[in-house]
Amino acid sequence: MRSNISIVKDLYKAFSKSDFKTAGDLMHPHIKWVQMEGFPGGRIYTGTLSVVEDLFHSFPRSWEYWKSLPEEFHESGNRVFVYGKYDAKNLTTGKVFTAPFMHEYIIENELLTYFRQFTDTHMIQSAMK
Repeated sequence: MRSNISIVKDLYKAFSKSDFKTAGDLMHPHIKWVQMEGFPGGRIYTGTLSVVEDLFHSFPRSWEYWKSLPEEFHESGNRVFVYGKYDAKNLTTGKVFTAPFMHEYIIENELLTYFRQFTDTHMIQSAMK
């Protein structure tokens, strides 16, 4: 049985390689993915297809690069909390930003069932203007 932290680490590895098939395979088909208001694509996504197609496939249209760089992983029951930073460059403005984040995941039966994000959306919005 894989640890919850190893599952979440595998998700970040998949995202770092733009391997959305592997990322999707780590998610429950009915995952609830909560992006903050003010964040690009900020809203609630339901289901793996929506998370991958509607959210992650949209990033290359606005960002020259986008990195989610995890720094710490903490587990509490079936929840994993990740502290890290975003590093990105906007295609239109050419502005670069680095912003801290905290991500919360819920894992059930070795699948991600829930994601919630906390970050400084002002820094991100400033890079887009």
